[in-house]
Amino acid sequence: MGSAVIRQKKPALALAADSGTLPLDVLFEVLLRFPANVLCRLRLVCRSWRSLTSDPVFARAHASRHPLLASIHIGRLSHEVRVVDLSGSIVKRVPVTRPSYALNTQLDMVCVSGTFSRSQGYVLNLATGEVVAAYASLLRDEHGGEALISPFLLGHVPSTGEVKVFYSHTRAVHGEEGDFAVQVCSITTLGDDGDCGRWRVTPSPPANVASSTRDRVVIGGVAYFLLSMRCTANVEPDAIAVFDLVTEEWRPATLRGPLSSRLTSDDEELVYHRYRYGVQLAAVDGCLVTVHNNDHCQGSSMDLWFLVERGLWTKRYSIQSASCYDAFTHSYPLLLLDDGKIIIWDDETQVLRAYDPRANKLADLATLRNYFFMNMYQGNLLCPGLQR
Repeated sequence: MGSAVIRQKKPALALAADSGTLPLDVLFEVLLRFPANVLCRLRLVCRSWRSLTSDPVFARAHASRHPLLASIHIGRLSHEVRVVDLSGSIVKRVPVTRPSYALNTQLDMVCVSGTFSRSQGYVLNLATGEVVAAYASLLRDEHGGEALISPFLLGHVPSTGEVKVFYSHTRAVHGEEGDFAVQVCSITTLGDDGDCGRWRVTPSPPANVASSTRDRVVIGGVAYFLLSMRCTANVEPDAIAVFDLVTEEWRPATLRGPLSSRLTSDDEELVYHRYRYGVQLAAVDGCLVTVHNNDHCQGSSMDLWFLVERGLWTKRYSIQSASCYDAFTHSYPLLLLDDGKIIIWDDETQVLRAYDPRANKLADLATLRNYFFMNMYQGNLLCPGLQR
């Protein structure tokens, strides 16, 4: 992904007389420069333009040059899921009925979870603007009370083409040795008409997982969750539970994070536990990434550890701030460009930034007020359903 154009064989099209005098190669390069929302209007000019801009080769090349982001925008009178480019220009708007507190994306779809009692979570198709599914964000416990469940997590399974939705909730259990928390997990498959889209209860994780949106991510049909330090004693700060969306089962062993596996002394462990809530999970360039935000008196830093193979982590980025007033506490990596720059979103300042590791500099790209939970848009507005 990034600014470089993918050099692939151009789509073989029979140019109609109304395509103008431009050769196909030139027309390909010219149209490639327009944003997706403009191309959706330009394809109405003639059948040959429509055929060109709908071709998967063109659509992939365009997505490489024009990466898109999806986010929740909360306004005074309306609330939307918006697709924007790296300059902050709006490419697509899809209204939602109420503000949401969580968002994650898979292919053309986005899953949002509501904030208020009795509100719903939605799965939206951003290419068409349609609501694919809606789910209640509350359930009743055995005492008849209502409990808010964790944010819905959307996951695509490449091997089967299925898209599944996962959630969990934690309930207290009273035992002879005291109270403890048990996590109950459920999953459903989108478009599963044979099962009427019913929720299937899955086994509980090996240890309770965290419920924050930034503590969970899906890559290649596998969901990764940071363990909850609130509900589980003696858990490593960056330990990760792994859930297979194909088998709908948890892997028996947790994945050790990059820093806890390198602790060599009790002092290091105490320091790391202090910064546990600066640890997040992200998906960057198709890799699982552990994000470690450190705040110090002298300044702040954000370390990005990439899982290169099972159990082996490598630190590819260590981004330093100039002062303690420019902290990375709420920063989150979104995208790795072809030139090595990494795109970062800051939830607190609502600023989109690009970090250049060669120059060791951060540059502001756009300020997006009232945007929350920015994520990569993984679909393709020109060719819906197209996988990268």
